[in-house]
Amino acid sequence: MVEQLTNTHSNYQDSWRDLRAIRNEGQKDFINSLDFKSFLWEDKSEEFLNNFTEWVKGSKLNDFSKLDSFPHRVITCGSIQAFDHWYIRYGGKPITYGGEFMYHNGANKYSEEAKSVIVSMPFTANGQVIENYDSIINSDIPVMLDFCHAPTSKGLVLDDNDSIKEICFSVSKAFWGGEWLRVGVRYSKINHDDGIDIANEVKMVPRLGIGVANSLIDKYEFDYPWNTYGHLYEKVCKRLNLSQTNNVMFGIGGDEYEEYNRAGYNRICLSEEINKEYYGEHYE
Repeated sequence: MVEQLTNTHSNYQDSWRDLRAIRNEGQKDFINSLDFKSFLWEDKSEEFLNNFTEWVKGSKLNDFSKLDSFPHRVITCGSIQAFDHWYIRYGGKPITYGGEFMYHNGANKYSEEAKSVIVSMPFTANGQVIENYDSIINSDIPVMLDFCHAPTSKGLVLDDNDSIKEICFSVSKAFWGGEWLRVGVRYSKINHDDGIDIANEVKMVPRLGIGVANSLIDKYEFDYPWNTYGHLYEKVCKRLNLSQTNNVMFGIGGDEYEEYNRAGYNRICLSEEINKEYYGEHYE
């Protein structure tokens, strides 16, 4: 069955590799109904940060009870702005692990001397907590945890070890269309007085994106993806003979999926498959 799908539907190859939020027409209609003009002319940054923090802590499928250990919070232009300033602060190229978010490859132009670690939670390569997580957070090297996939995940626990200096979130995977809002939040233990901190202090933030994101998190709970699509995810994994992960968008395949190998894991992105199950005969 898997071989037949792979050989006869070339579009599967792109959709199984391409990491996108799960399509949701209700979210699209909701976004289209918003009054964008009001977002531009009123600063909602502090309101958004308060709401976002409560939104994250409200997860029942993950444990973010230690979020208050990172009291300094600022809005970022997606997670990548937080990454860029981390590269600068710690002297360039961080330690990352095979299969990590491809954006970090851009840091290769920096010094080869690794002075920090960035790791995704759950790990981008396999949708699970990375195997050497405990040794990472118990090291003496500064660590950033990337929780951009947290809204589509379950079973995550935020630790506050001394080595963990910052964590970051975004709305890119939480909502259909969220990736184009370019809105994220960086939590840290201190004010770094860097470009992100300064921009937030003078309110140089993406008001339109913040307004939309603020409306979305008010309407949809943090655990919405798992609560809405979890039963379909299980169905898709069974149909395609995939192992389930902590991330509702990822399944891990056996040898028949070797062409999708990502650092030792045959990772399949299931957004498109879940879309088809969700919309059935009405899917286009």
